[in-house]
Amino acid sequence: MRIQIFSTDGCTLCDKVIDKLFDLSLAQGSELIVTDVSLDDELLNRYGADIPVIKISEKILRSPFSDEELLTLIEQSTA
Repeated sequence: MRIQIFSTDGCTLCDKVIDKLFDLSLAQGSELIVTDVSLDDELLNRYGADIPVIKISEKILRSPFSDEELLTLIEQSTA
């Protein structure tokens, strides 16, 4: 499974989510991709106000979200 997180430097909430996803990706053998939205105007316009944003397959979870919502997204994507 490929987990993409849209983030930017200086986002402490993003860093916390990345740490959680990193641990989960190691446990599940998933690929974790961190994309900095500040490097791409289109991504910044699409996701900048909602970071961190998680994308798995075509499913998107925008901040704010709970740990439970994140785990549900991951579980739904592996089913």
